[in-house]
Amino acid sequence: MSRKIVYFIALLIIVSLFPSLSLEEPQVTIRGDWKSIGPDGGDMHFVYVTSKQILFASHGFGGVWRSTNLGESWKLIYHPEWIDLNFMAMAEADGVIFGGGNRGIWVSEDDGVNWTRVVLGDSDLDSEQPKYEVVSIVALSRTHFFFAVRVNPGAYNKGFKALRHGFYEYDSGVLRFYELPEKASGNVVVMLAYAQNFHGRELLFVSSSWCGLYAYDFAKKSWEKILAKNTTRVSIDYVNNYVYVGTIGDWYYRIFYENGKWKWEHITVPGEKCYVAGVIIPDPYNPQRLWFGTETGVRGTLYKTGSKERWVRSFVGVGFWINGQWYDLHIKSGWAPSIAIVKHRKGESIDKYIIKTEYGIGARIAFISMPGGINIQRTMDGGKTWERSYNGIYAVTINKITYIETGLRKGDIVVTCVSGTQITSDFGETWEEGIDFTIGDIGYGLPGYAWGAASPEKKLEDKYDLLVATGYPPADFTGNGVYAVDTEALKSRTKKGGKAFKRIVEGPSFELVVVGNTLYVGKMDQGVDVVDLKTYSVTKLKGIPDDEAGINVRYYDGTLIVFTVKGGSKNSDRYFFEDPRTTGAIYVYKDGTCNVIYRGKRVVNIAYSTATRELVALTVEGKIIHFTNFIKDWEYQLPKAVYSDLAVNWEYRIIFLSTFDTENPGVLYGELDHLEKGLKPLEGILTRRVRCLLLVGNYLFAGTEGHSVWRFHIKEVKGVKKKLLVKINISASKTKAYVGDEIKITGTLSPQLPKATITITVQSPKGTTKYSATASNGQFSYTLKVDTKGTWTIYAEIEETDKTWRSFSNEITVEVEEKKCIIATVTFGSELAPEVKFLRHFRDNFILATFTGRSFYIAFDHFYYSWSPYVASTISNIEPAKAIIKALIYPLIGILKLTAVLALPLFEVSPEAASVFAGFIASTLIGAIYFSPLALITTKITKTRGRKAIKILSASAATSLLLILLGTATENTTLTTLST
Repeated sequence: MSRKIVYFIALLIIVSLFPSLSLEEPQVTIRGDWKSIGPDGGDMHFVYVTSKQILFASHGFGGVWRSTNLGESWKLIYHPEWIDLNFMAMAEADGVIFGGGNRGIWVSEDDGVNWTRVVLGDSDLDSEQPKYEVVSIVALSRTHFFFAVRVNPGAYNKGFKALRHGFYEYDSGVLRFYELPEKASGNVVVMLAYAQNFHGRELLFVSSSWCGLYAYDFAKKSWEKILAKNTTRVSIDYVNNYVYVGTIGDWYYRIFYENGKWKWEHITVPGEKCYVAGVIIPDPYNPQRLWFGTETGVRGTLYKTGSKERWVRSFVGVGFWINGQWYDLHIKSGWAPSIAIVKHRKGESIDKYIIKTEYGIGARIAFISMPGGINIQRTMDGGKTWERSYNGIYAVTINKITYIETGLRKGDIVVTCVSGTQITSDFGETWEEGIDFTIGDIGYGLPGYAWGAASPEKKLEDKYDLLVATGYPPADFTGNGVYAVDTEALKSRTKKGGKAFKRIVEGPSFELVVVGNTLYVGKMDQGVDVVDLKTYSVTKLKGIPDDEAGINVRYYDGTLIVFTVKGGSKNSDRYFFEDPRTTGAIYVYKDGTCNVIYRGKRVVNIAYSTATRELVALTVEGKIIHFTNFIKDWEYQLPKAVYSDLAVNWEYRIIFLSTFDTENPGVLYGELDHLEKGLKPLEGILTRRVRCLLLVGNYLFAGTEGHSVWRFHIKEVKGVKKKLLVKINISASKTKAYVGDEIKITGTLSPQLPKATITITVQSPKGTTKYSATASNGQFSYTLKVDTKGTWTIYAEIEETDKTWRSFSNEITVEVEEKKCIIATVTFGSELAPEVKFLRHFRDNFILATFTGRSFYIAFDHFYYSWSPYVASTISNIEPAKAIIKALIYPLIGILKLTAVLALPLFEVSPEAASVFAGFIASTLIGAIYFSPLALITTKITKTRGRKAIKILSASAATSLLLILLGTATENTTLTTLST
């Protein structure tokens, strides 16, 4: 080995010892904590109760909740590894609780408080994303149990086809699989029930949804086929040696062994249709009494029937099955894939756990898992009636989280869910009592999902204080639109059904913005509706093509931003962030004009800062596009993921991104200006299915699928410096002015700064000019003189410092016109009349071209324009008055023409002298023609000769001339103005 190679290896070793020498830039780090805050409810797929009356409930999308008070309240079991984990099966033995689902098998030895995963010894079962889901468990001891699995649907859809059609046995660390003798399809589900002594035999009953019911005889090590049906869950009546099993499409069977043969009895429910008879359990206090539940076979079920009928009847029932007949049968609508029946604990009396009927006793308390808003239901009277029992189970799928920024409900957060709408006014600490509603059919058909919300400035029709948009999916519902909601009626319950709701806009709608008495509705089919909230009249916002849906509408300090979608499946509740085929555009509306600033792939969401005038857009293809002043300046392609939303903290310039796939952690964050540094997971949330985000102050809200809303409290940010984000607001003393006018620009800073340098940018027809002003205690002003006709645009900004970010004010416009000879224009009928054009020409091209002339007009304009508009308005419709004024103006025109003729030669020699000369000639002639007659009449009446007045006027003229000369020589505008 050469000496150079030895030196090189030694250098690598030395460098490896000093990791602090890394050249990587530090990344931002956020410290805080996640909390599941609700709302409660949602679909529920599994419920189980232990012998100690500890209840567990689990959602198919993930989450396991625990109750220790018979369902009065529930609490999510928080385990950092339980991300989107569910339980589909549970069992107990020797004081150990077993739970199995989509992430293997877990055990708890402290009544479900803490859990440890069982290492089964099979990578397809033990991996972080197992290929199989555990759907049934039978526990014999803490180290010996049986379980069955189905292929994980996600793995199956990706091509994994290795079925496990049978059951596993795990005994003291040894795993063995027993395969059923028949083949099955990829979506087969296997269920188990164990009998240690069934007519003297140790049997495991194995139900296959594809092949039927089998029994495995451990002594003989052989299979016996019992029932050739598509069977579901199986249970055992150990007292009478009966086996109960459900089927797909053929109700239930009670099976018994007699004279060496398996026999069965068919149990049906008269008057009902069977789709999936999923579960049947004998009552623990009376095996003649049966509890059963059915499922749809489409949603909320392990079993797939192939049916496309989404809305089919399912129910839970309980009754006595005696001699082939039902007695005391009670049925409640809604799917019921699992049932948990509560038994008395050891040493307790059974009296408070049973009911007495004419057919015998039965269990009093039971729980079922059900769909939508009814979640977990509890009966306390043996199944006659059912009540909600899901306080604390936050398992809702969130459609949208809306922060109400204006209106009667300003500061509230409205959460629209698949199963209902709720409101919080304290960032999710509590939910408004009595507000938990869905909008039904009030005469237009059922509406689809509820999406955005807004609040009017005052109650519509003196009662409606909330507006809710409803729309796709599903695509075939006819009741979609914007609904006005009377929340007081909902809370008082004095009005029922449609009386608390009124549809004010029809058609599928998504986002809502209220500006004064105008409602902007983002439509899911076409454009944006503009609604007058006084009359409910609807017009279309101009500028959006008919084939684009203006689904998203935002309003920021006078600017309306619309981003559209084109394409996608209207039967999916994720097409607007998940479908890469969708396209769209961003439209900006301001001062009546519409500008398209982007067109391309669908924009999922935007974040906009009024202070920095930045817009950040997330597209459906995973791009971040950045705009300043609505002009695109950069874009960045994010790592591969299904990004569902974004939010930006502008003070730290941190971007938050939510994801909706199994490969990414749910919520990510990074530096907006340095996305190339990468993104970090915001760890602690127990789901990867995040649909939407909302950032309000230091709270980040994440709306999920099946996990309700999670809230992250941002407590500390490291790696980036926090700077003030100063909001600048400016106004002008007037927005319409004449050439030569002065306009005062005033501004405020929020938060107030003791001192700050403000740059005022003025864009005039002549170009762009910047001026500097100093703000003291959050206020500043600048006086601007407009010297050109046209539109003037003005805004202010603060440059970035070590304490503040660069920020911009709102933009104001001033329309500047040439000064008009108002009275002359009205008198002669037009600004283009020869007489008017002559007066303006003389003024603008001769007098105003000189210092003395401009100085004169400062005083003259203040005088003339203080009264002339009123005179002009008065005479505009009085023809005799116009004739009188016209007669009076003609001598003036003659005077000015004569003055121009006499003074014009001097303008070529000395414009200032010519201007003064013209002024003296004009004023002398004006006085002679207009004021001399009055003076003569006055002297005649008073019988004075007027010599004293002549002397005074002569002295005044001489003094004026001297002051004009002095003011002009020193360029003193004030002196010249006064002397002229």
